[in-house]
Amino acid sequence: MTQKPPQLKDISQCSKVLDFSPYSPWPMGLPAVAVNGVVLAGFAQTVVFDHQVDFADQESVASLFRSFYSELTAVELAKLAQKASENGLAWFPIELVFSKFQVRWSEQTEKICRVISKAPMGLQKFAAEKRWSVGDFSPLLSAQALRLEPLFHIFIERNLSRSLSVQALELYVELLLLGTVEAEILPRPQEDSDLWLKRLRVLRYPQSAKADELAGAQLKDLPWPGTSTARWTRQGDKAGIELKLFVANPMDLKKYVQSLALVSEAMEKEGPWKKH
Repeated sequence: MTQKPPQLKDISQCSKVLDFSPYSPWPMGLPAVAVNGVVLAGFAQTVVFDHQVDFADQESVASLFRSFYSELTAVELAKLAQKASENGLAWFPIELVFSKFQVRWSEQTEKICRVISKAPMGLQKFAAEKRWSVGDFSPLLSAQALRLEPLFHIFIERNLSRSLSVQALELYVELLLLGTVEAEILPRPQEDSDLWLKRLRVLRYPQSAKADELAGAQLKDLPWPGTSTARWTRQGDKAGIELKLFVANPMDLKKYVQSLALVSEAMEKEGPWKKH
């Protein structure tokens, strides 16, 4: 990979223009690492191993960078991309580096990275801790003129999960863009996060919410077998039945299959999908 052994230098002899403030600290006992005088890892160290690599060999540069980090969050990758762009580092293989972390570089990714880099530091830290993906930030592309600080404060104050916070961001932005007033979207006193998210879905998709409520009620009248549990649920833009079974032996499974055939017949006559 490298054409000759790396040189040990004082870090002041190298450039730190790519310092994207990674969250994981570099081991104190190890020197920083640079490529052709540009530090890639260990930005707070005092000495650095400077590797000499042909910048035209982008795969080697990307592989070397990847070897320094076991993982990087979307926030860290976004800040890295911004540092490379702001400093005109055309040699830095950002597309290859992103692919090493299983993120596809595209025009859309580039736009999202710019938005992430401009987001409040509190949101950046929260999103990094919750391991938001690059795509999770997509709603921010259409929300740059919106006031989202109250929402971000809720994320942090309630320590929402990744799933809840990402869904809330999408619904919150869409509702604001549709003209819903902020007071109607923010959580009510004593309203827990799950109920709040459910209310946001009802506000955003009132017809779907009504149909889901009807479908859930219809499930209760179907002849579900034994100790099985069924609930009507929505995943993205699709809705359907989530069924849980406990099977202790093959005979139980056979009985469940026979019973589910009766459920299927009942659903064909008058089930959740008939009016959904």
